[in-house]
Amino acid sequence: MTDDTLPRVVPSKATRHAVISRLLQENVIRSQRALQNHLNVLGFNVTQATLSRDLEELSATKIRDRDGNLHYSLVPSEGAAGGAKPLNGSLDYWVKQFLLKSTRACNQVILRTHPAAASPLASIIDKENLDGVLGTIAGDNTVLIICRDEESAQALHELLLSISGLG
Repeated sequence: MTDDTLPRVVPSKATRHAVISRLLQENVIRSQRALQNHLNVLGFNVTQATLSRDLEELSATKIRDRDGNLHYSLVPSEGAAGGAKPLNGSLDYWVKQFLLKSTRACNQVILRTHPAAASPLASIIDKENLDGVLGTIAGDNTVLIICRDEESAQALHELLLSISGLG
């Protein structure tokens, strides 16, 4: 098969949401057009209408920075404070959205995710400062988590399986 005859994989909505969230966290995005351009560079071909729905679903809103300039930011969705729905930036949310498999090997936990979702999931794990987690390394669909010891790895593995409902 040549590149022209290979089937084109359309990223899932969940994957697109992960990429949008990451872009909003790592960049100052002032308009939907700018976000659309970032997504196009990454291979996501989205319409303005789809992007508008995505931003609403992610609870993204425009906020002012210290200089008074508007840019998109992720904010907790309504009802999240009452525990009815996990925050879009929470470990629970991302694990439920993207974790396909968790495997423990010695002091390491290996996670399989949807394509392009490993990096956002690893970032959330890093931000959580979970006890016993030394760090993460992410590829496209795989996250390697290095833990302090085997017990920490087992506890993390069980936590992630519990959150995801895979356990």
